[in-house]
Parts: sequence; structure tokens; C-alpha cells
Amino acid sequence: INTSKNLSIPFSFNTSQTQISDGLDLPHKLFPEKSKCQNGYDYPESNLTLENTGIILYLENDVQELKDHHVYSSHCTGPCQCLTGFEGQSFLLLNLNNRHFIHYGLLYDYSELMTHSKNPLFSYLEAKNSKLSRMG
Repeated sequence: INTSKNLSIPFSFNTSQTQISDGLDLPHKLFPEKSKCQNGYDYPESNLTLENTGIILYLENDVQELKDHHVYSSHCTGPCQCLTGFEGQSFLLLNLNNRHFIHYGLLYDYSELMTHSKNPLFSYLEAKNSKLSRMG
């Protein structure tokens, strides 16, 4: 049985989600979203640590360096000293390393391309960079 024609992405990505990255309203200070660690201890604001000044956003049709954005992490108040940081999910972003963030729309484009053409990520990024350089 050839199932390659029946493959589908496991979520629906509609046009309203695609448009979110065009008008992405990201705050300048990116704080952890969690309020308690897995052991039940708080992440107080007094424990915030600046992880990075400046971020790079990889969007569907653009790469933006935002030098005035700050990424924070926090340790909990318990003896476990759990660490949390800004994850980016509420903005449809994947946090790679507190500096590089990939929009879910770009990941969706790539996963759809790979499902149909079997191109590796490197080929996709090369094509995307070529397109962006032509756009100016």
C-alpha cells in the first residue's frame, strides 16, 4: 500500500495563523510563562536572570534581528532550583537557544515541503535564503 499520498500534517494551519507573523507584536521583555515549577515552587520576579539581549526571528518571509528585545529566565524558590525561561509558544515561536526563535509558520512550511518532496532542512533553508536575498 502506498500511503505517501495520504500523509497529512497533524494540525491545521489556517490563513489567520499565517498572518500572525506578519504583524507579530512581541514584547521587548520576554519573561518565563510558567509561575510554578514541576515540584510546586514559585518562580518569583526577584529571581529573573537576563539570558540574552537581542533576538533573531526566523519568519516565513523574513529574518529579523531585534536588538532591543531581552530574554529572561528564572530559578524557582525551592531546593530543586528548577529553571524556566521564555518558551515562545504563546507567540507561535520555537525558542532554540534564547536568541534564535523560529515561527511555527516556517516550521509548517518546511514540514509540508519535506513530506511531499523529501528535501532535507539544509536545502529548504538554502532556498529560503535565496528567496529572501532576491526580495531585498
